[in-house]
Amino acid sequence: MEIQEVLKSLSEENDYLKNLQEQRNHTEALSVSQSMITKVDSVDLTNQLSKLQRAQLFFYKGRALAVQDTYDKAAEDYLTKSVKLDPTNFEAWNWLGEIFYLKKDYAQSKRCFEGSMQYSGETPEALRKLSMVMRFLGEHEERKQNVRESVEIAKKAVSLSMRDGQSWYILGNAHLTNFFVNNPSSEELNRALKSYTQAEKFLPYDDPDLHFNRATALKYFENYQEAVWEFQKAHALDSTLQADSEVSKISERVQLVSACIAAKCNIKKKTLSNIVRSIPELIKHNHFGSSYELKSVSELNQRSNKEVILACKVLGTVTKNIVETPAIFIACDSQGFFFALSIYNANSSIHQQIQFNSGVFVKNPLTGRVSLTTGTSNLEYISVRIADPSHIMVDNKDITQAFSPSEVVNKAY
Repeated sequence: MEIQEVLKSLSEENDYLKNLQEQRNHTEALSVSQSMITKVDSVDLTNQLSKLQRAQLFFYKGRALAVQDTYDKAAEDYLTKSVKLDPTNFEAWNWLGEIFYLKKDYAQSKRCFEGSMQYSGETPEALRKLSMVMRFLGEHEERKQNVRESVEIAKKAVSLSMRDGQSWYILGNAHLTNFFVNNPSSEELNRALKSYTQAEKFLPYDDPDLHFNRATALKYFENYQEAVWEFQKAHALDSTLQADSEVSKISERVQLVSACIAAKCNIKKKTLSNIVRSIPELIKHNHFGSSYELKSVSELNQRSNKEVILACKVLGTVTKNIVETPAIFIACDSQGFFFALSIYNANSSIHQQIQFNSGVFVKNPLTGRVSLTTGTSNLEYISVRIADPSHIMVDNKDITQAFSPSEVVNKAY
């Protein structure tokens, strides 16, 4: 076969491989990848090939070797040779950036995607990949800034192609990561959910990673029923994501919280009565400002309660350590009403700061009704959420040192 015919065939297979990978058809993708490698290997590189032809052959072999979601040294070598021979091949730069990303060499990956745009301009694909990498660059304040920048880069990718489902998906991931790293308001989670909805509208296939990350956002809102449905969809599409274990965790946690609330933490009636009487019904020393009004849970609105303080006592702990967000305590208000106190962005010291019979004041409490159907059981309880350390005092003390940003783990980036 003449070299031009080989290159044409490889170009067609490369396009086909891209579609197969987007559709997560791993078996067929591996078959096409092997076909491309065989074709490249059939060419005698000692023949009189042009510099551009050798660059193309190296690109196709490197790209074919990169079909797996794992780092491949040979793929890196072939793609590096390709861009050295033809630095204008932006697709080779993009795939080399992917390889360095899998190698966790994020700085080099960033340089590759920037190299791609140097020759192709700002394409949605290169911007998406750059946004993805930016979320992993730097530490501490530098990383926080990079994550914020990743959102802006993803927005730019969407603006170039408003009907590009992949760009919307990457934007959703950027908002999701920004929420957990930089702790903006919950509106950032709403932006992530809206982006995932747009992505689903335009993607030509059902993406399990989208369902998984959407479920992660819903879980933070304690919208556990919808989160379970989304995790179940993700598991049905791709069992390697282990989304079924997330369903089990949610179910076990909701059942445990519900049982603790129903049993009133198994506290004796006389002891509970004394505890309830110790909860203030009036504010004597208002640490939050004179405009705040003390209320019980039954007097709160669903969701936000501005210029309100909830006084309660913590009577039980559901989470014994901080492996997973949130830390959940069982609390009781001045009316003897039991509810869940869900504290986000907490570090391991939270359980030393909040113990049995701790008096807690919550400023501007965020309330919601948690519900979950598991088998024949319909579980429900009230939850009060705390994400901002300035919104809580324990035994009249500030406990901001018990808070830290909570990292979200995306299954796909």
